[in-house]
Amino acid sequence: YRFPEESLPARVWRSLKSTDKADYQVSVELRPESIVWVKVEGQLLLEESGKLVADLRTALKETEDRLVLDLAYLVKTETEMVEWLGDELKEFYDRIRVVPPQKGEFSSVALLLATYS
Repeated sequence: YRFPEESLPARVWRSLKSTDKADYQVSVELRPESIVWVKVEGQLLLEESGKLVADLRTALKETEDRLVLDLAYLVKTETEMVEWLGDELKEFYDRIRVVPPQKGEFSSVALLLATYS
């Protein structure tokens, strides 16, 4: 029994994974109408987020998909990381919607990401 091959866009998005040493987890859900939901959970810190951001940029460059970046389940992040994330993804802002963290200290993160909502 053979399974059909996964399309290139699907492979690109499914390659988004956190490293074993990272304090965050990434899950990817491909949705209808070229929407990709990427959920990031845990602690997303500047020194660990380089691979995630590079992979997001690659996927956005190689596809026409729209991205929902779900950060609602972050338990910790840094303002510098969020600013850097915004700078790195700004060329794709018209294709990105961010679900910001909802708790206390994250209100500043929500403001920084407001341009993506």
